[in-house]
Amino acid sequence: MAKFTEKITLSLIKKIVIIAICVGFVLFGVISAAVSWSSYRDYYAEMLERKRVYDEANADPVTVMNGIEITYADGVEFYDNGKAAPTKNSFSVKGLYTVSGREYEEELSDYELDIPDDFAQNGGTVTATYVHEETKMFDEQREVITDNGTEIITTPVEKHFP
Repeated sequence: MAKFTEKITLSLIKKIVIIAICVGFVLFGVISAAVSWSSYRDYYAEMLERKRVYDEANADPVTVMNGIEITYADGVEFYDNGKAAPTKNSFSVKGLYTVSGREYEEELSDYELDIPDDFAQNGGTVTATYVHEETKMFDEQREVITDNGTEIITTPVEKHFP
């Protein structure tokens, strides 16, 4: 009977050792893969952040036109006496821009001005339209006209003068 117990014990010990070695290999593989994946994930997140910072630092400044401001030109006034004869030089037209988060304004020269024919008698709404090409971004509220594949953004602005 002692031999039978020895055989069972030896074969049982061999099986337990083989199973333990196999479990050890599996655990080693799973732990190695988890550590490797975690390291890769951290590395990838760091590289994405570096790329974002680099792209922001080296990006071209984006200019966005926010609107147009129309005012009387310096020294120009119209009176309610029926003698007003406004021309393009009677008004000052400024473009309101944002460049990379900073706002600035610029005097516009290449714009169209629509002045009502009865402006001298009734005053009215003066409409300035500035046509420009914009390659980066534009506000969805603006009208897009395609001319031979080029997107031209028109920004009409109306201001009522008494």
